[in-house]
Amino acid sequence: MNIIIAAGLHSSVFQGYVLIGKRNFEKYYPSVSGSQVLLVDGNIALTDLYKSTLAERLESYGVNVEKTSSRLASFYKVTNTYLSVFGVFGAFGMIIGVAGLGFVLLRNYNQRKQEFALMLAAGFHVKNIRGMILSEQKLILFAGISTGIVSALVATSSSISDSPEIPWLFLILVILAIMSTGLIAMFLSVRSVTKESLIASLKKE
Repeated sequence: MNIIIAAGLHSSVFQGYVLIGKRNFEKYYPSVSGSQVLLVDGNIALTDLYKSTLAERLESYGVNVEKTSSRLASFYKVTNTYLSVFGVFGAFGMIIGVAGLGFVLLRNYNQRKQEFALMLAAGFHVKNIRGMILSEQKLILFAGISTGIVSALVATSSSISDSPEIPWLFLILVILAIMSTGLIAMFLSVRSVTKESLIASLKKE
């Protein structure tokens, strides 16, 4: 017997089922005497009343009454758990990666130490030098975060339009955590730029 799947249902309570017409069902499965799954439609405001009434009156038949919203939520529970776990690990990975920006800043400072020492000798204050370094690194940090957000939105635009339950608050908190980690790493690393270290570097020259 050949089976033709004509279509699929997206985000449906019929997940795990194959839907066929009643006539064909009775033809190919005559041993099935009745229905095992029933859908009940009615006033949404009276959903709890319907559920309690059906559960009470059909208790002796072993009927299990469940909301369609609850059934859909149970389907996505495992998927959402995995997505949450990977999201948290991804956020930690990005935060650690941004923390490495501090080490990049230190390396950049060591490579340009003679340049900063010459600026100090020319009359620049060490605070001005620190501010210049921070402004350069902030531009890199914000540019990286902005391009990452835009790329992510473009790549997931179809999923966003299909899924109304996007954890926007969680995503905003992750972005803020990444930005805060980058700024803290930069502020801590730029403290190594001191007048004494620059003078020592100038003396070596």
